[in-house]
Amino acid sequence: MSLERQLARLLAAGTIAGTIVVAIGFALVCGDVRAGVTVETIGIVAFVALPIARVAVMLVAFARLRDRKYALIAALVLAVIGTGAWLGLHVH
Repeated sequence: MSLERQLARLLAAGTIAGTIVVAIGFALVCGDVRAGVTVETIGIVAFVALPIARVAVMLVAFARLRDRKYALIAALVLAVIGTGAWLGLHVH
């Protein structure tokens, strides 16, 4: 399967899963606001994680193809994202 097809399936599946989780959270808000918001947050995290997962899949694909240049670029992008997330969580 081509890299483009793998990425398309990843993004489609992630979008569908995130949408379903957010919809379930929205339905739960009617009964228990706290639980519903928690479930909605999980769905939103899934949406945010999709581009990160895409870069991770690309890193693995480029490494398997022994394309060091693009594997390094993908690794650097993940490092920047990881550093930004860590700083966002730990720097006040």
